[in-house]
Amino acid sequence: MAVAQRLSEVQFKSEVWCELGEISFAQSRAVGAVDASGEVRKAEYFLEHAITLARAQKAILAEARAAIVVARVQITTDRRAQALSLISEIHRRFPPTENSADMDDLEALLHELR
Repeated sequence: MAVAQRLSEVQFKSEVWCELGEISFAQSRAVGAVDASGEVRKAEYFLEHAITLARAQKAILAEARAAIVVARVQITTDRRAQALSLISEIHRRFPPTENSADMDDLEALLHELR
């Protein structure tokens, strides 16, 4: 967290917060059901912060990356409807690009959720 707070570029801050969320989510899966809820909450906190920063700067790519991880967290915690809503909303606003790995990830997750 200290690293994210020291960075001056908002997009980089968003990426760092997203990485922290991904790490916490991975740890939640590694520690087992007993201790997982604390790591899941930390992951969601970090990821929501990443999304907020990205939205403030209109950095749709950073927002999409964090949203994909949030949706994966929501899927594993039986909140598929929330995940679908989030990914659908991001997908609608994502600019059309050719051969975009991020768009491919969004579309694959959207397909999985439907």
